[in-house]
Amino acid sequence: VVAIAMFLDAQDLCRRERLSPVWTVPFSLYLGWIGVSTLINIGVWLVAVGWRGGGVGETQLAVAMIVVSAMLGIGVGFRFADAVVPMVVAWALFGVWSGQREADLAVSMTAFVAGSACAIGAVFSLIRSVVQARNEHAPRHIALTGT
Repeated sequence: VVAIAMFLDAQDLCRRERLSPVWTVPFSLYLGWIGVSTLINIGVWLVAVGWRGGGVGETQLAVAMIVVSAMLGIGVGFRFADAVVPMVVAWALFGVWSGQREADLAVSMTAFVAGSACAIGAVFSLIRSVVQARNEHAPRHIALTGT
């Protein structure tokens, strides 16, 4: 909750004061990493305590956590034109892919596809950020009408 509040405050301050988006990078890194690690740790904890909710197995739970992580990363990236959060999520998911390649094909392939989607989403978020910055600094034209 604190990471979300810090991220939103930094985004708001940069927009309100017309500061460079570079000032939000530390908060974006923190939010991305804390978000992914929290979801992954919840999944690990549920498996460790033997949770068997509705017949959901370990693989299905891991795949669900990966998909939720990717959706949140891409969603935050698009909503705030922030490429850092989805890149952090992509980095984490590629780490999951690397660690699970030999152990679980479904988890590793889901992590690879989700990480790739996050990386692509980060590129689109970066493009959106650049376009927004250009539009904010573009000269304003005033239409003069005379009689």
